[in-house]
Amino acid sequence: MTYYVVLNNVGNPDFGQSPDRPLPGIPVGHAECETLAECRTAVRAYIENNLLGAGNWAGGDVFTSPDYTPDSYVGTFSYNGRLWNGPAADWRKPGHAEIPIDTDATPDREG
Repeated sequence: MTYYVVLNNVGNPDFGQSPDRPLPGIPVGHAECETLAECRTAVRAYIENNLLGAGNWAGGDVFTSPDYTPDSYVGTFSYNGRLWNGPAADWRKPGHAEIPIDTDATPDREG
């Protein structure tokens, strides 16, 4: 299966940067990956290569479609490289849980 992981950043207001747009000179887009483990590697490389802090990380959504359609949503990688079954903003909602990526089966989002 092919996965598309969003690679994006924003300014950190704690450092006087605009949270409404990407940092200058840092590309945004997605990485096309064959496994969820490869997605995690792409996320961590993007963060480390661009010297991003947690307040700059704005990507991590994983899809099975390059069009990012809602029905192709798999989960979201947080800054620390963990994959979650929902957006980072939902971390307090019931059912929000980490998805193990030791297998490459598409996670069951209903269970």
